[in-house]
Amino acid sequence: MPILSISRDWGVSPSMVRITSSDNLATVATANYMASQAPVIASLNNGAWQWVVGDLVAMTASDGDNIFKFNGSNFNTLIANVTPGAAVVLPTVANDVAMFNNTSGTLIDSGVAVSSLVSGSQIVSMQQFLGIASIFLFDPSLIIVDNGNGDYAVTNNTADFAAPIPFDVGAQIQLAANHGFRLDSYDVIYNIALHDMSITTSFYKETFVNLTDPVTTNIPLVSSTLPGTPTPSGLGSSYVINVAVATPAFDNTSCSKYILEIDVDTQSNGGDLTVWGINLHFSKTVA
Repeated sequence: MPILSISRDWGVSPSMVRITSSDNLATVATANYMASQAPVIASLNNGAWQWVVGDLVAMTASDGDNIFKFNGSNFNTLIANVTPGAAVVLPTVANDVAMFNNTSGTLIDSGVAVSSLVSGSQIVSMQQFLGIASIFLFDPSLIIVDNGNGDYAVTNNTADFAAPIPFDVGAQIQLAANHGFRLDSYDVIYNIALHDMSITTSFYKETFVNLTDPVTTNIPLVSSTLPGTPTPSGLGSSYVINVAVATPAFDNTSCSKYILEIDVDTQSNGGDLTVWGINLHFSKTVA
């Protein structure tokens, strides 16, 4: 009596029939094996067994376990649903994630849809603040001030200040580009105390070529004009104005430097402007 027990898992579809056999898996998979075992199954069941189309068979044999399905609709022959070593346990659901079920390479349906893990492209972003240490050219009328909290800034100490405040951002642009990030925008962080002034920003690249004058390339901005009226609370608050780069910079040109300028004309009002720094916004798209 090679088949020793048989039972059905009720309430699930497709249904699983669990069989224990004293034969090995190779014998179980021979043609008409189940037909030859019909009398044994009827004896164990106290009557003819009712098979259902779609039944799966979880077989425990003398040399191991495996999942089988019927070859055809006559319920005579089993075929392995899993080939040990490198196979897929059926059934599976379209667009679900597959996962390994053992150390032999068998794959099963995880029940997790791919759409629940990744939905389209994702944007990864990062930021970097650059303070006054990145200003590479100090106008003589600029002085360093401390707000008392360890935050340093530059301010003008002459009545008529009209000059650029240039930040060297080359290292940040090139390092970001090497890691797949582009510059999307930057924040200009400053304060105007008492009087109106003219303040704009610009962004450009300067490339050096042997025995040739440097080539300056303007990097277009969506808007270059910054608010020039006093901040609402005087010295107690600051503007943080985001400036978008029209075509996000994704560049790592050899022998180039990148300059971000704040261009100021205080219009004969001394000590009114305080610049804290700039904050760069980078991003990259991950599929």
